[in-house]
Amino acid sequence: MSHLNIIPNLYCVNCHIPVCNECISNDNSQTFETHSKHEILPLIGVCKSRKTELSQSLQALSERARSATEHIQRLRSKSETVNVSQSLITRTQNAEQNFIQELQHTSSTNDITGSLLSLALSSSKDYSHHSPKKRTLKSTEEVSGKYNNPSSNVTGTSTSNRLNKTLDLLGVNSVDAIHRAILNLGLEEDQNTKRTEYFQLINQKINDAPAPPAFLIEECISERNVITLVWQPTSSIPIDRYTLELDDGAGGTFRKVYRGVETMCTVEGLHFRSVYRARVKAHNQAGESQYSERICLQTSDFTWFHLDIHTSVPEILLTNGNRTVTSQLSEDRVILGSTGLSRGVHYWEFTVDRCDPGGQPAFGIARYDCNKEIMLGLDMKSWSIYFDYKRSWFLHNGEHFERTDGGIHAGSVVGIRLDCNRGSLSYYLNDQPHGPIAFTNLPNGIYYPAVSLTRAIQLTLHSGLEAPSESEESDEDSSGGGTGTETTSMATTVLTLPSTLQSKGLRQ
Repeated sequence: MSHLNIIPNLYCVNCHIPVCNECISNDNSQTFETHSKHEILPLIGVCKSRKTELSQSLQALSERARSATEHIQRLRSKSETVNVSQSLITRTQNAEQNFIQELQHTSSTNDITGSLLSLALSSSKDYSHHSPKKRTLKSTEEVSGKYNNPSSNVTGTSTSNRLNKTLDLLGVNSVDAIHRAILNLGLEEDQNTKRTEYFQLINQKINDAPAPPAFLIEECISERNVITLVWQPTSSIPIDRYTLELDDGAGGTFRKVYRGVETMCTVEGLHFRSVYRARVKAHNQAGESQYSERICLQTSDFTWFHLDIHTSVPEILLTNGNRTVTSQLSEDRVILGSTGLSRGVHYWEFTVDRCDPGGQPAFGIARYDCNKEIMLGLDMKSWSIYFDYKRSWFLHNGEHFERTDGGIHAGSVVGIRLDCNRGSLSYYLNDQPHGPIAFTNLPNGIYYPAVSLTRAIQLTLHSGLEAPSESEESDEDSSGGGTGTETTSMATTVLTLPSTLQSKGLRQ
């Protein structure tokens, strides 16, 4: 508080306040308190470190929101499955009940019909039974009277008895056979009819194409370069699968990014500062629905990423949420950022936390398949600037050029600005342009933020920063070759995303 006319540029770690150069003076003639024996750091580095901590906290909250959204959607999906299953069970039970009632009604009708038929056949049997008997007795009497012989009477009686038994047996068997045939025929026809009606009831809705699905606007979110889309069916018609389509973020044609039964999809690896349009349709055995109403989601205006441990050797160590990097080797090793860039303007910075004598870190961009066991910029697939304690050089394909005064030390901040639209790469040192534009006419393709270092160096990444305007850069340029706007690849998962730093979906 004793140097109100001096802008503080340092930070006292012990006192947790900003200070100026006068505050750390050892001049005994000064009456105010000094911080000469306290731990002092550059104020800009402390601010960026605090900003990084805030970003990490926001990201942690975002991850929790993402997990909660995923859990809610899974519960909703389970609820919909239960409702559909309950509806099918209810319809099946109703069909079975109707079938049983019809069967009972048919059985009663068949019983009545069988009784009437039995009565009619019984009457017919009695008639046919008595008529032959009378005719037989008459013939017997005629024969007996004609011959008037006792043996003839015995023979006639025996013949009559055998004839009556045969007629009785024939009549009974005929009635039972006819009754069983009629009953079985009626039951079989009724069962076939009911079976057909049952399957028609079950498959009735399957013969209809589904209605277009609808996006759930409040649950479709965008964070950084990742978007999550959630939708639901709009009718009870069975659906076998969905097809989700997304454009290129610049008003181009749609392409398929997901096909399956889930009603949620996360699409990663998109361009920053882009508006993506999405649409979805449903399919079943009868056909496919019309497309749903389109929804628009915008990705972040700033480039967020971290360092990817999978792109380097095990001796490279990452801490602080994969943002602070150190090495255990005396040779240079390269590590890449987690996000590839191919469209738009991007800016990120590295704070030099430690720089021992002999340390020469290199900062820049690289292809994913660059040589990661040499200094960044020594091969044809990487472009960089490397520093010592008092100067720097641009480096590509083993060629050094544009030596510029101004080195690095602990607390220095190196900024990298990549303009994919114009194919240029430029650098900043402590918030000031450093040298001319390093590279122009960069080749087509996807570039990854990259850095190389030895064990003499410790760096901390700061992403999600606003890019300096082009007017702040030098109009000069040095060298390079090619341009670049190749689209990034999109990685798709059937999961969810957080709600911090998000853009809500809008129908188009």
